[in-house]
Amino acid sequence: MNEETQSDGTQKKKGIIAKISTFKGIVLSLTALFVVIPAMINSGIDVYNSIANIPDSIQERTNDELFKRHFKESPVFSQPIEVKTGSATLEMMLDVYENGDILIQYGDFKQWFPFKGASVAGGLPLIGVAYAQDGRDATDPENQRDPASQKTIYHKPLIIDIPQHQRDNEAQRDNQPETMEKSYLVSQMKDDHSSFVRASSKTYSMTFDAEPGYRIARYDFREMDAKAFDLKEIKLLDEGRSILISFTLKSGSFINRWKGWIKGTLQTEQERIR
Repeated sequence: MNEETQSDGTQKKKGIIAKISTFKGIVLSLTALFVVIPAMINSGIDVYNSIANIPDSIQERTNDELFKRHFKESPVFSQPIEVKTGSATLEMMLDVYENGDILIQYGDFKQWFPFKGASVAGGLPLIGVAYAQDGRDATDPENQRDPASQKTIYHKPLIIDIPQHQRDNEAQRDNQPETMEKSYLVSQMKDDHSSFVRASSKTYSMTFDAEPGYRIARYDFREMDAKAFDLKEIKLLDEGRSILISFTLKSGSFINRWKGWIKGTLQTEQERIR
């Protein structure tokens, strides 16, 4: 009888130990599951962002948003600036758009800056205040100190009055000269991904008319920004009264999802028709 009781107790202990082991296994499995699932989700999000080229920083998101916003616009003001350091020279381009957004291109670096409408009392722009704090005129020889004692030379602020700039352009168009120059914006993006594994291409054609009473005598195409772009043809139509440009763009597959685009200017010199 005692042996049977001891045997039953031993079996119960083994059963309890087995249940505890099973419970520990379940807890460990759940813990591993809660750790692995978020890691897999984050990994999946990173892979998707990489494939879809989704911007992951403020600068990248700003560049992507403003690039799309102004893709089919020309800047109302462009100012090239040459920066020289001894034997090397690098050009910086400042482009200002109608709503005040700015694009700065410096070598291979490009950055957009949104216009926030920030100003101080009196309507002075912030950049003007920043320069005005010094209170010195850089053109005054007394203020041009030895570079060893003053690293920064202050210049008067460059004021870009967009409405006045537009009025000046309209006044110039009203003069009706014998010859005139006009630029046409060539802007197109190919962002479809029709093939699952292969890149695809498409040919585009754009036609621009000369100004009334003028014909296009000479032209030149200048790229501002391009990817997967191939220029096919530029030709005059109707004795120069219009001009046609044809080009091909490519875009990536559904897996790669890269885009092709062209943004440039077709610059023309036009002569009055007699």
